[in-house]
Amino acid sequence: MNHKPWTMTAKAGGELEILLYEMIGQDFWTGEGTTAKSFAEDLKAAGGGIRKIHLRVNSPGGNVFDGLAIYNTLLSHGATVTAQVDGLAASIASVIIMAASEISMGDNAMMMIHNPSTLIAGDSNEMRKMADTMDKVKTSMITAYRRHTRKSSDQIGALMDAETWMTAGETVDNGFAEKVITPKGDDADVAAAVRAPIFARFHNIPPRIAEIAARCAPGDDDRRRRSRLRTLELHDDQLAEHRARTLETHALELSNMAAREPSEEQRRRATMAQRGREVHAMREAARPTEDERRRIMAARQKELARWPFADPLSSRLLVPID
Repeated sequence: MNHKPWTMTAKAGGELEILLYEMIGQDFWTGEGTTAKSFAEDLKAAGGGIRKIHLRVNSPGGNVFDGLAIYNTLLSHGATVTAQVDGLAASIASVIIMAASEISMGDNAMMMIHNPSTLIAGDSNEMRKMADTMDKVKTSMITAYRRHTRKSSDQIGALMDAETWMTAGETVDNGFAEKVITPKGDDADVAAAVRAPIFARFHNIPPRIAEIAARCAPGDDDRRRRSRLRTLELHDDQLAEHRARTLETHALELSNMAAREPSEEQRRRATMAQRGREVHAMREAARPTEDERRRIMAARQKELARWPFADPLSSRLLVPID
């Protein structure tokens, strides 16, 4: 696909202007998006005489690893990098701009930071492993934010937990940008970002942004709607196939465990358990019932009554002494 949601324009004096106006990574629906590989290739193709990079951003974020790679690509470039948020810098897009030495916000622009998220299918071990990975990714994002803000890691983490949306002034007050500038546009600057499918994953969208999203969201034609439905169906089929394979694998493992020859220790423990159950059963069987105990006591009383040395007053047996 020839469409590129970003442009790199060389200017006079070794300056390069980059417009990052779409989601980061490949768009699940259209195949479009700013991938780390293409971004790095285009930056390299711009030549070695670049002394200043001006990055202009209007993006809802996207793939966290593509974003971290773009951030590191800018950070390792020899040029001085400045960033300007024209509309929205959300999610991993807010991390990318941290590679700049100075960040400016249009006075009607916004920034959003939140925790990284993902989709996963698998067993509990795989899910625990992915949770650990997400914690490490969050730590990497916090490291980038601390290039500008003086907030502690815990304070930044709390803002990410809450999915924090910041106006231009709040972004500067919190230390995530250095200054507010007068924009050259209006709410239309945000329109491209809010149309991205990833935008639907956000939770605490401010009313102004939600209203722009509702006003600017284009209607899908029948072909694109059918394509999306088909993609969802394929995704569901893949999940069902994965679950079926997992169940089949687990069933085979259980079958192999059942058929496996027990070890000597296992046989010894099984024999001991069986003998213990047998001893318990015999003790229970030998224990007289209450009725049997009463009959035995009555019979013994009758025997004592017939014994010639029985003391009728005390009912105690008199034992003769030689």
